[in-house]
Amino acid sequence: DEFSPPKEVCHYTRASTAIEKILYNREILLGNLNETNDPKETKSRVFQYINVPRDKFDVAGNVHALDYLKNIKVLCTCCHNHPFWEIMNRKNDLEDYKYGVSRSLMWAHYANRYKGVCIIFDGEALHKNIHDKILEMGGNLQEDIRCGFVMYDYDASFMPSEGNNDDVYSLMKHYEINFLRKSPEWKPEHEFRWLVVGRQNTKLLVSIEKAIKAVVVGVDFHEAYRPHLESKSKELNFRLGRIDWINGRPIVSFMN
Repeated sequence: DEFSPPKEVCHYTRASTAIEKILYNREILLGNLNETNDPKETKSRVFQYINVPRDKFDVAGNVHALDYLKNIKVLCTCCHNHPFWEIMNRKNDLEDYKYGVSRSLMWAHYANRYKGVCIIFDGEALHKNIHDKILEMGGNLQEDIRCGFVMYDYDASFMPSEGNNDDVYSLMKHYEINFLRKSPEWKPEHEFRWLVVGRQNTKLLVSIEKAIKAVVVGVDFHEAYRPHLESKSKELNFRLGRIDWINGRPIVSFMN
């Protein structure tokens, strides 16, 4: 369901980004879609018009630059193997690998090689905060936001974009084909993402108040950051956790 986020979603980042920006400001940034690390969203892309405008016959179907994606903001998160799971209610610690906080590839690529953190959010609460931000900006919830699980399929991920590249709402109308189809190379991310209409030079910052549930630090997390993290844990009422790796098996423990 496009409007039913998972119980929990995980966001990997550097310790400095988490403490100095996200937790300090109590906001998380939605970035420009054309600045992700997926070549489908950052390199040349074939565009297929649904209804070809009269003045577009000479370019329809040609390769277009991705400037039109700069007006769509995105928040990418990693999910558990089941959308209704909550890691702090898990029954078997030996199966921590099934949870979004335990993806070794994510720790290596996005959390500064196990030195960073993974922030666990309540999916519904974060979804509400994004809605509130859109309304605050005078936006339309029916047109300005879409979300969903990314599907991983070679053929689907290589299809041309649909809609009118001059109209961000036309692109959002076909958001599943345009923005929720990736190559299976990205499958370990098990991604759930939010897409919001915005402007290129405008930062879209969404509150994390009442949405943050826990922060799990990596096995090589620098202890100098711990006092700051513990202070924010009390302020924002979230739990602190740590991930360790035994023979390659992830073990997550919570300290409070």
